[in-house]
Amino acid sequence: MIQQQPTSKEASKSTVSTPTIIQIIDVEPQVFEQLLHYLYAGRIPLLEEDGMADRLFKAAGKYGLDNLKEECERFMLADLNEHNAIQTLIWSSANSLANLFDRALNLVSINYPQVISQPDWQKLIDDQPQIDLRVYQLMANLPGNK
Repeated sequence: MIQQQPTSKEASKSTVSTPTIIQIIDVEPQVFEQLLHYLYAGRIPLLEEDGMADRLFKAAGKYGLDNLKEECERFMLADLNEHNAIQTLIWSSANSLANLFDRALNLVSINYPQVISQPDWQKLIDDQPQIDLRVYQLMANLPGNK
């Protein structure tokens, strides 16, 4: 049996496909770029940029990237200080990150005088009274406060 080979014109018709364009509208381009960096290189060059960990955490959740979510949480733990503790409390509570929440809660209770002077403190009291209550409960149990 002799099998006839397709001509180059026929072959190109059968192997050429039209490119598919996928629009990703629910993630900022810069955040998606960092997500791709993580997937291909295992690193996140712009993680320290303001708000990137939060935005990347949300994108990782949308795409089921639990390891990336954990990396963002580790960064936020390492970056936790008295200046971002209130926002971290609110954010970690909203995202059910118990370890980060507990660390931020402890930081707030230990540095209470410095933290309550921040503008975000009143917003926490008004918008998140359950977190405010947790701060006071923890402070009441600190050594020297009993």
